[in-house]
Amino acid sequence: MTGLKTSLSGLAVLCALGGAAHADDYLKGMLDPTNFAQPLNWSGPYVGATLGYAWSGFHDQLALSTDSPTGLWSQGGAVGAIAGYNMQSSNYVLGIETEFNGAQIGATVHDQLFGDNFKSSLNDFGALRSRLGYAYNRALFYVDGGLAYGNLHSNVNGPALLGSPYSFSGVATGYTLGAGVEYAVTNNWSVRAEYLYMDFGKNDPTNAAGMPYSGIAGGGFATVRRDAYNLLRLGVVYSFK
Repeated sequence: MTGLKTSLSGLAVLCALGGAAHADDYLKGMLDPTNFAQPLNWSGPYVGATLGYAWSGFHDQLALSTDSPTGLWSQGGAVGAIAGYNMQSSNYVLGIETEFNGAQIGATVHDQLFGDNFKSSLNDFGALRSRLGYAYNRALFYVDGGLAYGNLHSNVNGPALLGSPYSFSGVATGYTLGAGVEYAVTNNWSVRAEYLYMDFGKNDPTNAAGMPYSGIAGGGFATVRRDAYNLLRLGVVYSFK
């Protein structure tokens, strides 16, 4: 019995030593200078996640000249997932990227003179972009652009507003342009910071009779701006190499 206990104790020690050695080897691999110091080839597929803050390109996205206050300036956050593929030749990187984001970007204004209400929101959006970049050491500087789409909602109503309510709800398409920098922390993991401009076009709310909001009283009183947004965000990316 004593011999069995001794054998088991010895086996436990060996397992512990083996596990420690394996963990040590893994840590050394993670901290291998070649994972950090060498220039990186960006070719291959990747996935990632982003977190950002967006705001409207206009302070009077929807407005009525007789109201006070008037106009919307939408703001809010967005969380997204991205996937793409890069091809590198020399220092130049060409890629394609798709994304989808959940968002809470919007604004609400109540007119204190006539009781009119203005509301706008961007609930989710996505894009399909091409990327052109320049790789320097372990950094990638890039510009991108392509198709954008967004799930938009807007509404204007009031007790004295002719033809009220006016609304728009649906998926609008447009374009996006941006620029950013991505840095490879290891050969597989990288972080990025980028700016995007998204323009979903002018989406004029209409009432039940099909009358556009911009045409109130023959036009000239109501302002309808393009549904355009600025977006600053950070991201983390895993590349399959």
